[in-house]
Amino acid sequence: MKKSKMLPIFLSAVTLLSSQNIFFMSANAAETEHEPSETAVYAVASGSVYTIDQGFKFEIFDNYASIVDFDEEEYSISDPEYGATHVLKVPGTVAYDDHDYNVEAISMQFNTDSSFTKIIIPKTVKRLSARTFKNKRNLEYVQFEKNSELNEMKFNSGGCFEGCTNLKRIGVEETDKLPDSLTSIEDYTFYNCKSLKSISISDNVTKICSKAFTYCSDLERITFSSKLTYIGSNAFEGCDSLKEISIPATVETINAYAFSDCPELKKVKFETYKIQARMNQNSLSDLNEGAFINCTNLTSAELPLSVHKCRIGKSCFENTALTSVNIPPSISSVGSRAFANTKLENNYETKDGRAYAVGFFGSDTAINDNVFGDTYLNVDDDKVPRIAGIDEFSTAYKFVSGNFGKKYFVKLNGYDPFKLDYFGDLDGDGEVTSSDALVVLRMSVGLEEKRDDADIDSDGFITSADALELLRFSVGLSSDERIGKPVEIPD
Repeated sequence: MKKSKMLPIFLSAVTLLSSQNIFFMSANAAETEHEPSETAVYAVASGSVYTIDQGFKFEIFDNYASIVDFDEEEYSISDPEYGATHVLKVPGTVAYDDHDYNVEAISMQFNTDSSFTKIIIPKTVKRLSARTFKNKRNLEYVQFEKNSELNEMKFNSGGCFEGCTNLKRIGVEETDKLPDSLTSIEDYTFYNCKSLKSISISDNVTKICSKAFTYCSDLERITFSSKLTYIGSNAFEGCDSLKEISIPATVETINAYAFSDCPELKKVKFETYKIQARMNQNSLSDLNEGAFINCTNLTSAELPLSVHKCRIGKSCFENTALTSVNIPPSISSVGSRAFANTKLENNYETKDGRAYAVGFFGSDTAINDNVFGDTYLNVDDDKVPRIAGIDEFSTAYKFVSGNFGKKYFVKLNGYDPFKLDYFGDLDGDGEVTSSDALVVLRMSVGLEEKRDDADIDSDGFITSADALELLRFSVGLSSDERIGKPVEIPD
């Protein structure tokens, strides 16, 4: 009796230890016969089940399946057109034990020399493992089915599409938009995908992580998610063909060197909210070190007035072609060499002894030494009073041209935030009347481009309260002694 009980146990152990051999034997048998093999199934430890079908090896779980291996030669036998089209169609379901299981994960790395140039990923796939297509040099097109449920492209010592140097297109169906179910683009996901030309980040993505698109040298256009809050370090470094970007109002952090070394980048637009509750506001709080350094053709980067307590990091715009920049009063600090080696020079203008300004620092802004580096701002020294505590104008290149309340104004180049002789005279007719209040009111609801001098109550925002103060002045009820007075240069 004891002997008969041991025999099944011994046979089960042999089956378990030889499971991998069975897999390869099944594949080899198919090669020999040149016909699609029947689905091979066998049990393994811990109750997991593996099945092989048309070159794919699946691991079967309680309610889904995951692809864990792929035999290209076996697949080509099952799909006679594969040799001509090189299109790999990943199955969305697999049958086992009278049940159909959705394929929800691809948990393997395809061979870098696989011949397929296009892959169609079914809508059922929710997860792509790290390095799934890493260095897959023949891959040119990744197509997700409509209503794709993909929500994770993992990173672990390599990005999902890292090194796919011939990948030109990726998106749902015939678009270049990533699946709406994605919430983040992980580290190195598209690192060195140098042939990728255009991509649209789906609306639920909140994070683009470090080096996600680094060295995508052919990338010309990127559309960001409307819910994006974070752009990681070096995320778009070395994107040589990128010419213009719009940063959504939702973005809070642009990390170190995020857009560094983008030589064709000419314009950066920081968007503001369009919803009534946050009209024209912006969430940006950190522009970190070197975010746009060495963008040698960048001429325009206008920070919106509504940026609140934002920090501009060290060398943020160093070695760019900026000719003008608008710096809101709510900027909390400006790092050393933030504007070094730019084109912010030689256009400081005065009128009737008064200096006009482009951009301005708030009185609470911490300004580091050498903010402008070797950018010499050629100004008339006797017309530009120094900030208290700065002994020599040439030391830090910090200067002011006028002040309202607690705000200091800085002239950089080409843009005039106040074209007035009298504080509050926004229509320039020499008087402060209800017409000026109307101008401010139109600005507050987005019907007219905002000007920094319209912030009458100096709270960093342009609202109906500013318009009301001008209206009160026009009927003699305002107590603000600055309104209607000539603009003065501080001593």
